[in-house]
Amino acid sequence: MSGRLGAYNGSTLVMPDLTILEQRLLAPEAAREAMAVLRSFALDVWVFAGAPGATAPM
Repeated sequence: MSGRLGAYNGSTLVMPDLTILEQRLLAPEAAREAMAVLRSFALDVWVFAGAPGATAPM
């Protein structure tokens, strides 16, 4: 890859070497509220914690 990349949710723009160009993160309470809504529909939730490879099912 030779261009900029965006995370599936569009909150992080990175270079091919994963250098972060820009991040737009949710406030912790907003993230918790969004997770509660998704879980109320029996959906799986994945959280990105800010470092490459730092995703985990919640």
